[in-house]
Amino acid sequence: MSRTNLSRRQFVGTAATAAIVTTAVTRAASATAGRSAINAQTFAGKTVRVATNDAELGTGVDAQVAAFTAATGATIEVIKIPASDFESKITTDLSSGTGAFDVVIEPFITMQGHAAAGFLVPLDERIAVDATIDLPDFVPLLFENMAKFDGQIYALPYKADAYIFFHRTDLFADPALQQAFAAQNAGMTLKVPETAEELVATARFFTQKFNPDSPTEFGWNHMAESGTSANWIWASRLAALGGGYLTPEYQPNFDNEAGQRALEIAAQLNECCSPEVGSFGWDEANTAFLNGRVAMMEQWPGLSKLAETPEGFYGTSAVVGKTGYAVPAGVTVNGETVRSSILGGWVAAISSFAQDQDLAYATIAYLTGKEGEPLKIASGNDPCRNSTYADPEIAIANPLYPVLQECLQQARITADVSAPPVGFELQTVMGQHFNGAWIGDEPTDGLLTTIVEEWSGILERSGLQR
Repeated sequence: MSRTNLSRRQFVGTAATAAIVTTAVTRAASATAGRSAINAQTFAGKTVRVATNDAELGTGVDAQVAAFTAATGATIEVIKIPASDFESKITTDLSSGTGAFDVVIEPFITMQGHAAAGFLVPLDERIAVDATIDLPDFVPLLFENMAKFDGQIYALPYKADAYIFFHRTDLFADPALQQAFAAQNAGMTLKVPETAEELVATARFFTQKFNPDSPTEFGWNHMAESGTSANWIWASRLAALGGGYLTPEYQPNFDNEAGQRALEIAAQLNECCSPEVGSFGWDEANTAFLNGRVAMMEQWPGLSKLAETPEGFYGTSAVVGKTGYAVPAGVTVNGETVRSSILGGWVAAISSFAQDQDLAYATIAYLTGKEGEPLKIASGNDPCRNSTYADPEIAIANPLYPVLQECLQQARITADVSAPPVGFELQTVMGQHFNGAWIGDEPTDGLLTTIVEEWSGILERSGLQR
């Protein structure tokens, strides 16, 4: 799989998948792992242990348990782990061989590290004898980049995530603001920005530091806290310009013209943020948008449900019915606008130490399947299958989905660095330096060179470079 930029290619395995399904039809009768033979008594009385986070993922599995039991006869023990301990507890169980979990639902970048270490079961042979899995139904680019590691399938997509542009539709539709924007920007039209130039101009217009008459304090907002998210304001434009985190040879691929141009755009947007943005994570960034202080931001899909909830975890939403969605603004390359989202997401995989691997496979196949997927949507787990997006009732209930599906198809870069076993270390180093730039402790001049210098030492130590 691509470890850096994500192309817009169609799922190259479509023809191969058709062959797999044909093979499945002929082999399913004798295959003990084939799901076509599963009924409500297949795993009667058995329990499968599913570990995931103590948030929307855990709630999503809860919503699927009853239907899973009716379909297979088995029960699911949902083991919910707090976010602060999630990665360490999963990795400790897998690396020790304790086998406390049969199935893990985890970020796909984390899955790749576990697959590289031999902690997860490859799924190719089981899929080859599964007549009902329907791999082409998964969003192609999403499946290709989330389910695989080094050419093998190790997981099935459970929750789709892609960066989405959120904006205040009421402000963009206000005639007085449209007139004022045109007056301040040489006749430009106030509309959803398509290019970086339009995005920066619009962000400045909605920032009181640059436009005292702005109805919002800030035109932009992002998760700039030190850690793994501070670079995302830069990453989508980096990818649109042809850059990435690493080349296939594990050489840094951003201290170049693409990286510098994307950094200039990000720095201009950061000027349109709250002075406290350097401490903003998921909670703080969302709260600033929900209380009406911010006109625009790029964020994961979960913000859409928060925006339309009058009284929620973050208090009163001041933007109910006032939030629109779009693909993130792009850049102009050779006279054409190139756009990119950022791909994230969670997958379901089988521990190499699962007590019953047949049951574990039946579990992940159901939880990610056509019957099981719609059950988890209300919990905040967005779909990974085209058939789910095409369901009229689901589409009406989730107006975000056409944009999310487009963002999934246009994602050219991942949220996190894929370089097991040092990807998280690389991501952390990058996030720390970007955070320093956003709070003014580190100059943007030379920022990318500094990150590359630190990355080079980590990559040399890892032995990944070739």
